[in-house]
Amino acid sequence: MLTLEETLADQENLTRLCDDKHLEPNEIFHINRYYGHGYVYKQYAGLPEDYPLKIALTHGIDSYNIPCQKELAGHLLDIYVYRNETQELYLNALKTLGVKTTVTLAASPYLYVIDLLKNQPAPPRKGTLFFPSHSAGQYIVKADFDAIANKLENLEDRYKPVTVCIFYRDFQRGHHKAFQKRGLRIVSAGHGLDPNFLFRFFRLCSTHAYSAGMCFGTSLFYAVKAGCSHFHIDGLEYWWVHKTSKHLGKTNPPVTDHSLALGSLFKTPGDTATAEQTAAVDHYLGAAHFKQPHELRLQLLEAEVPHGKSNCPHFLCPRCRATEQSHFCTLQRPWKRLKRLLKLAR
Repeated sequence: MLTLEETLADQENLTRLCDDKHLEPNEIFHINRYYGHGYVYKQYAGLPEDYPLKIALTHGIDSYNIPCQKELAGHLLDIYVYRNETQELYLNALKTLGVKTTVTLAASPYLYVIDLLKNQPAPPRKGTLFFPSHSAGQYIVKADFDAIANKLENLEDRYKPVTVCIFYRDFQRGHHKAFQKRGLRIVSAGHGLDPNFLFRFFRLCSTHAYSAGMCFGTSLFYAVKAGCSHFHIDGLEYWWVHKTSKHLGKTNPPVTDHSLALGSLFKTPGDTATAEQTAAVDHYLGAAHFKQPHELRLQLLEAEVPHGKSNCPHFLCPRCRATEQSHFCTLQRPWKRLKRLLKLAR
């Protein structure tokens, strides 16, 4: 697991850290590789790193009540989500599409990162880690970054020094330069396909007393869970534009009941997170569905059975493991082997 020293050393060369990566496609549902989600699940459950999960892990925190179309069309029989509200949302969407897929309540991979690192010494905390709104998929974030940098410079002294955590795509696009020229330190959790992304994110948060943001994305929940006192900086406008289809125009962030509630909850900075803030973060991250390693391993392996009715479960078959291609398995009685493995996992 990535150490604090390694995390800080990574920040010395952000160009290399944020550079595009080529990773072998070892997941059936490719989004499981994003931010090391699948990697963390397998690390915690004691499964091989190259074992392809037979579930679809949700992309991130759902605070807009909009199901991810790629997850709905992932052709896997189980989607993991964190909240009851999200589960209901996905079940309704799947019913409309006529797709028979289970939606399971689960804990965010980030909670397992924290558990894996719980015995590590806690570093001293100082200053604020600021998260600008970031680009996503085909959409590029736009904002007056100079004005945002000026706002950060004028924060009260107790929140300084201010460090800006930049998304890898936005570092590639130079969005960090407006902050850099003001003398603000720039850091990053790395490329989205870096399996250590969540470990690096936690390590960066663990060195800061406060976190701040201009939207209500995943970084808010992760930072609070890492021990930061988070506050929302109001009045910092941003929008998205499609990187190829200019005719789509400007897309403004949606205003929802969730964003209004979170804006109110994190409006006033404090020295520590309040009980109400902690409860909200735990709810969004699915803390109630946290499992012990053997429980998570069993749950992940049980997904083999519905997935492998017509195809071979990859981890049992040398041919599948060698070619990374699903095929009709010629092994004798593979399900007997699977049954024994599940029994051991219990």
